[in-house]
Amino acid sequence: MPWTNQTTSAVLIDELDLNQSYRKTTNCVSLEGPKRIGYFSCYDNNNDIVFSQDISSLRYLDLPNPVSINCLQGYDSTRKYGHVNSSDMLLLRWVLENEITMQKFPSDFICKNGLMKDMMIVLYDDDNWSLSATKIGGKIVLNKMESIEKKENIDSQTEHVNQSTYATSLQRLITQNSNHSQCSSGIENDSFFGVFHTKIGSHRILHAGWLHCVESKQELDKPFVHMKFALIGKYNGPREFHSSHKANTWWSLATLAGVDTIIQAKCERDFIVKIL
Repeated sequence: MPWTNQTTSAVLIDELDLNQSYRKTTNCVSLEGPKRIGYFSCYDNNNDIVFSQDISSLRYLDLPNPVSINCLQGYDSTRKYGHVNSSDMLLLRWVLENEITMQKFPSDFICKNGLMKDMMIVLYDDDNWSLSATKIGGKIVLNKMESIEKKENIDSQTEHVNQSTYATSLQRLITQNSNHSQCSSGIENDSFFGVFHTKIGSHRILHAGWLHCVESKQELDKPFVHMKFALIGKYNGPREFHSSHKANTWWSLATLAGVDTIIQAKCERDFIVKIL
């Protein structure tokens, strides 16, 4: 049974059963947005996360010609890839530093695009995860937590599965950042997040999501609200087409970030991408 722990500053909700929350209905739920209202950059500096309200970590698409990309550049066989990396504190910091914007765009919930994506496709996904909710100052902050089973599966996954999970870092290998030198591994420890405001039904949601890159270097000269972004997705060969699960995932992430362009990359068994 779900339970709550009342404190003087917040209500902590440990569990929420999405199956119980789901009801079959013929009514459509409207989605208004997303509206871009802000952004921030973050960096991993020797495990110390640096937050900056600028576009210094924004990347642009730079496809090689001909295409031949080794997705295992920088791979570390001693690490297990696939665990959830939380950036919730960064979003909360943005909220605290942008009170005027928050007043213009009141919200009922605060969360990441990844969590909203998981809730949008929950009926088609077999992954186990938990949703926590913390009420702070009248707003409910939602956060995704890995299940114990999921953590154990990642920790015990085979080398090939671990490599396949790591290969999703393809985004770093076909984009460039004008503000930083390229790392020898092809992976830079920085990310650019957009902050959005969306209304789903009667719920007002403030959410943030990782924006992979803009469509070209020329887009960097535009104001943030007018930039054209691209989402980069990878699917594994030898199949010729991506799965419906991949399609749902990419569609939901693109919709939540207002992205019009999705780039599909076919990754072969040797983790080389030759088709985009």
